[in-house]
Amino acid sequence: MLGKLATAPFRALGAMFGGGEKMATIVFDAGAQRLTPPEREKLVNLAAALNKRPALALGVRGTWGEADRVALQDLQLRRALLDKSGFRGDTKGDPGAVSTFQPQIQKALESLFADRFGSAELAALKEGFRSANPGQLEESVAGKVMSRLSGMFRPPRALDEKEVDALKGVHFHDVLYRRLRDKEAIADERLLQLARARGENAVVALKEAGAPETRVSLQEPEKIDGELGEVSLKLELGKAGG
Repeated sequence: MLGKLATAPFRALGAMFGGGEKMATIVFDAGAQRLTPPEREKLVNLAAALNKRPALALGVRGTWGEADRVALQDLQLRRALLDKSGFRGDTKGDPGAVSTFQPQIQKALESLFADRFGSAELAALKEGFRSANPGQLEESVAGKVMSRLSGMFRPPRALDEKEVDALKGVHFHDVLYRRLRDKEAIADERLLQLARARGENAVVALKEAGAPETRVSLQEPEKIDGELGEVSLKLELGKAGG
């Protein structure tokens, strides 16, 4: 087993579990730092395996990936939309999903978009969307009057052919949502803190499960390439006392 650690540590971990490499991979939902019950159970099994193999030591390295940034951007935007629309949501945890088909959310999306990108850019997107999808997003009489008045002071931006083509067959307010989400600022330090918290939570879970404290260590967090939707910890096996 020790001879396999350098070349295939996760395979070695899987052999310890008796469940293959998948059993040795501890994953977190993107943007989350809490262990789910299935992942906590894996750590319980790992703690038991370490107790049976006194020659092994385990390093736990918290990680973050771009999937986390997108998840946190999405969380920030949903909070802002719920606040803008007057809905009450969880201001600290996850406030839940929002529907871009809901009139109050659509109004909040347009208001936020105008605030952050400018009313001229919103008007250009609407006009381009109508051109790409005839008969959809009909403009009210009041809206037409406002558009004419705005055009008297500043010529509206016209989307180019490529931008118009990209709007064909899509939901207009989904476009606004994605543009707003992509502009949400998430500092790298916040992502490092998330990764560090993941590592700490895993180490705590291992020790609560009875893992030998002297043979479990917390490593510095790092960025990894992860699949959309989840991010895996790095578990590093080594020789005890080595």
